[in-house]
Amino acid sequence: MRAPFLWIASIMFLTGQTDPSHAAPRDRFFWLTQINRASAVMIVERGIVPKPLGAKIFDAINRVDAAGDAPGAARSGDQAE
Repeated sequence: MRAPFLWIASIMFLTGQTDPSHAAPRDRFFWLTQINRASAVMIVERGIVPKPLGAKIFDAINRVDAAGDAPGAARSGDQAE
């Protein structure tokens, strides 16, 4: 039951990384985003939040990541910023 969410999250992650010309720089912002994505998957797999909420969290993380890729956008390297 939890495996489908992990597969979907993995596919979403991998499809965003297949074209190097569109890859974000691997700075602290990149790694914080990866940690946030992994955390979103984990809280659903552990039953801490229901799948619909986990999907909303994952979507929000993706929106923040996309905003960080915009030209001139600030890319924080600190979770507290």
